Amino acid sequence: MFPHVGAVVKATGLGDRSPLPYGAAPSAYRRDVLSFLRRPKWVIFGIVCVVFAVSFVSLGFWQLRRLESVRTENVRILDNRDKTVSAAADVLSTERPPAADVEYQRVTATGHFDTDHEIVVRGRQVGADNGAFVITPLVTGAGPVLLVVRGWVPAAPRADQAPAVPAATRGEVTVVGRVRMPETGTGPSRPADVGRFLSVTRILPEQLAERVGRPTYDAYVEQLEQTPAAARPAPVAIPQGALEEGNHESYAYQWFTFAVMAVGGYVLLIVLETRKRKKEAGDAGGEPAREPTLSR
Repeated sequence: MFPHVGAVVKATGLGDRSPLPYGAAPSAYRRDVLSFLRRPKWVIFGIVCVVFAVSFVSLGFWQLRRLESVRTENVRILDNRDKTVSAAADVLSTERPPAADVEYQRVTATGHFDTDHEIVVRGRQVGADNGAFVITPLVTGAGPVLLVVRGWVPAAPRADQAPAVPAATRGEVTVVGRVRMPETGTGPSRPADVGRFLSVTRILPEQLAERVGRPTYDAYVEQLEQTPAAARPAPVAIPQGALEEGNHESYAYQWFTFAVMAVGGYVLLIVLETRKRKKEAGDAGGEPAREPTLSR
């Protein structure tokens, strides 16, 4: 319908938007512009970016594996909390620590408290308050001693003073508690005599058995119930604590973001360097091609 349009486009070069300098072949021009990527500093920089990206991705998946491990452990803890209460003698042993899969399971034992060998575990907090756990050995009817954390008490005014510990129930008692494994750590438990108590920083049943002087279960329990009920005042019950997953998922996303940034940053530098070289090539070969305009 408008035969003159094709001629105008051809004459003005509207169909050619290439920024190449006059007389440059596209393939040769591209090779010349991108030849800088073969230079040692760009090769080294590229390798470094790839190493960082791979490392960041690996750290991201490591965080996801930790998240899965935490979730599995939380499910196990919830399952153990819901299990039927078992006799301590059926779950615990005096010869070896219990299997990790019984931790937080509820057990029961009947006997009498040995108040002559009570232990305080210093440096323990409930909420924002500093204090100590009170461990009273329970001499069970089955024979072995069960270390019972009766609860928490506030710290004494001075480190060389014993905390105020409410008296344990006299006579026969039945205790229900959740199983806890021996505590771990790199340093010593630093036992010390404070008043009539042995004061420690970690709960190690094997070590505390020496204090008790009887065969002792190689684990301890945090008291949940007692029959008959303890007189008031009594140590504050150890809170069960909420199960959390931590920040592993957000950390994983951060590592993946860093990997994208490492690769994206390298690509961005290539683009900027390519544009710079195109401009330099255009300036060296003459006036760069311009976008033509039609005059009315």
